[in-house]
Amino acid sequence: MANLLHKASIITTPTAYGVGVLNSIKPAIPFGEELVTNGNFASNSDWTLGTGWTIANGQLVRESAVSGSYAQTSYDLGVIGKKYIISINVAEVTSGILYVYGGLGGTPAISITSSGVYTINHIWASDQPLGIFCNNSFVGKVNNISVKEKTDADFDFTRTSSAVRVNPDYLLETVSINSANLVQNGNFSELGSELVTNGDFETDSNWTKGTGWSISNGKAVSNSSTSSIYQATGSNYTSGKTYKIVFTVSDYVSGSVRPEITNVIGSNVSSNGTFTQYIVATSSPIGEELKAVNFIGSIDNVSVKQVDPNDNWRLFNGATITDNKANIIGDGSAFGYIEQLNTFTSGKKYKITLDAVINSGGGLVVKYAIGFSANIGSITTSGSYTFSYTAGVTGSIIIGRKTSGTAYDSSITNISVIEIQENGVPRLDYTNGTASILLEPQSTNLYSNSNYNASTWTASNIDSVTSNYAISPDGTQNAFRVVMSSSGSLIYSGGTGSSGTNTVSVYAKSNTNTEQKFRFFGNGVTSVSADMTVNQEWQRFEFSAAFSFTLGWSRSSILRMNVPFTNRI
Repeated sequence: MANLLHKASIITTPTAYGVGVLNSIKPAIPFGEELVTNGNFASNSDWTLGTGWTIANGQLVRESAVSGSYAQTSYDLGVIGKKYIISINVAEVTSGILYVYGGLGGTPAISITSSGVYTINHIWASDQPLGIFCNNSFVGKVNNISVKEKTDADFDFTRTSSAVRVNPDYLLETVSINSANLVQNGNFSELGSELVTNGDFETDSNWTKGTGWSISNGKAVSNSSTSSIYQATGSNYTSGKTYKIVFTVSDYVSGSVRPEITNVIGSNVSSNGTFTQYIVATSSPIGEELKAVNFIGSIDNVSVKQVDPNDNWRLFNGATITDNKANIIGDGSAFGYIEQLNTFTSGKKYKITLDAVINSGGGLVVKYAIGFSANIGSITTSGSYTFSYTAGVTGSIIIGRKTSGTAYDSSITNISVIEIQENGVPRLDYTNGTASILLEPQSTNLYSNSNYNASTWTASNIDSVTSNYAISPDGTQNAFRVVMSSSGSLIYSGGTGSSGTNTVSVYAKSNTNTEQKFRFFGNGVTSVSADMTVNQEWQRFEFSAAFSFTLGWSRSSILRMNVPFTNRI
């Protein structure tokens, strides 16, 4: 990777594209032409020499420490503010200090006290000559000096709105710099330290054995016992926390055995195998325990560890964590949910992803706070989900049951919350089949909540609006469906445009086998677009006008269309 740049110098030859980084092959000639005339001091010309300086035998020489401190080009060389590479070969420094100035103002590009070859990246200080200065005690010789302008063709990207590109699969997608996952233990796999001592029964120690129990040959052996083998380590457990217990049964003959933690009973086991159970602890001096019921067999490899040991998740009204997932199960009488605090910061944009399994009930809801209007999105069927959310307040991620009064059984895992940091991001566009950077004037999305939400959009005389109905052009399931069957149907959101011309645009397609039509409008109905014809393929529609607007679109004929979150002003 040593030959790759973090900024593109050859736009048409990208070698890799990562999050926020476009790599390219370095140019063969990354600098401009040589700017110094007679930089090898082959002749006594092109230089203005102060007292004590001479040019002789292909060198710039100062033979004695006298007053007179400079040698400079007899012409202006650089341009203020531009980047240059200065290279100087100093043959000898007998005494004193040599200074190199790129432009005669500011501070020196370098201070030299010994012979050698020096290369400096320098921003030219003024539209003036190249200067070689020294203090009065300097004695030494310079072999040559070179100045070349840096021409790496870098771009500065200052766009502050979401950047959309055509990717190699010809899908539209948002390009951005993403944060790390802001959710801790999003796959619910984190476990605490081992709480069982001598769980492999290598020695006959640490365990208190009831009648019929013994330890031998690396196993705990029960001979039709009806008692327990346990460790009095209850102080290691926290009431209300969930613990994962794993144990192996071998040599099974009859009866059953069950795990208990702080006297909370697990499930009976009556066969050979390795078993995993989850138990929520209470307060008790007894820690881990294996209770036999006429059990003839052996136990080995007992392990107990706390689930979510750093308490990243808060569990409410029956929610639990087991088997690398959060379970939200209840009878419908209470709002069962999980919560991770302080996930969102007001004004920032986030991408939320998760995997959900809906076994029964009305599904799940993703929220930023407890409250009826604090919804981010809904989940009604099993699958992977992606939600875009711009935080209006600082809040937490909350996932809970969707429908009250109905028994529910769902689980979730692989929860991720990524902050979308959209400044300074280039766009690679594959529209013509090859990658090129797409440059356009800067614009700002005035509708940060452009995906349909009942709190920010108004639906008037609409048959239905369904969120996350279809796959949008960016490849995620975040397009919403609008069904209009009346000429008076409209959907709109109020706002104020900037002065001058504003452009409203939206991706849309028909959900039927026939073409549909709709119109944009602004300033109430003062600014109205022509009919927009929608077919079965995604298209982007635009309407530009000078208005301080209420944004919306309305039915021109019977309309059924998807509108993705990429709708923007």
